[in-house]
Amino acid sequence: MGYSYARKKIHTPSNSITDCPDVSVDGGNILKQYRFDINKGDNSIDLENKLINIVEKTLANDLILYMEGKILLMPQNSNVESSTTDKYEQYKEIRFEEETSDEIRNKVLSYPYLEPFCFCYFKSKNIKHIIKNIDYYDKKDIKISSGEYIIKRDKVLFGTKNGVVCVRLFVDMNYYGSMLLLFNNKR
Repeated sequence: MGYSYARKKIHTPSNSITDCPDVSVDGGNILKQYRFDINKGDNSIDLENKLINIVEKTLANDLILYMEGKILLMPQNSNVESSTTDKYEQYKEIRFEEETSDEIRNKVLSYPYLEPFCFCYFKSKNIKHIIKNIDYYDKKDIKISSGEYIIKRDKVLFGTKNGVVCVRLFVDMNYYGSMLLLFNNKR
């Protein structure tokens, strides 16, 4: 989690320069960043409470330190232009063969918190499958290669870079996506 001071200079019609808010996602310099854990049983309300707790404990003090000149804004990589859609959309794509179970679960649970009805997805046969929830699959009776999936009862089990995650058919995925996976199941 980080605070972003997102402002940019613009030229006005009278040729003066003024500051205005930078509406691009992560467009400004970073005031401060804090890490926090997302636990196995956390949901969006738990995440919101964790973020509120961090802000309550740190924001006022960080702003005071910034105004006193004791901490400086950290510039973001200025070689990459900020975007409100391109990178944001790419980050939402789940890549089971490249990401760990924790990374996948954290982003599936985080995006709807950041923006309601903004869900992560994976692609199969050029079709975008939206996932609304995901969990770890801790049983050791399943061996799935990274990037592959199998269906076990009412769940789809996906092999990740370091383990297995599961999605409930027709609950965590829509009807159409669930049916496509059922019909294309290799096992």
